[in-house]
Amino acid sequence: MVELRAITEDNFQQCLSLHASVQDTSFVDTVTYSLAEAWVYYRDTRPFAIYNDGVLIGFVSMYVGEENCQIINFLIDDEF
Repeated sequence: MVELRAITEDNFQQCLSLHASVQDTSFVDTVTYSLAEAWVYYRDTRPFAIYNDGVLIGFVSMYVGEENCQIINFLIDDEF
């Protein structure tokens, strides 16, 4: 089952090691950048770890302000 989990002390380092190989590096932000962005815009941005059957497979950052929720970054690790 796929689930979203909060970024915590338990999964923080593992989240930082997620990587997606893409030709255009401006297409997908790194997890480090996304977490920094979520910290700066903490009122409207929520970062989550993506798990599949208990295994960390990716990261998503969502804008949750006002009435227009949207995914602003999405990454599935190269391994998956």
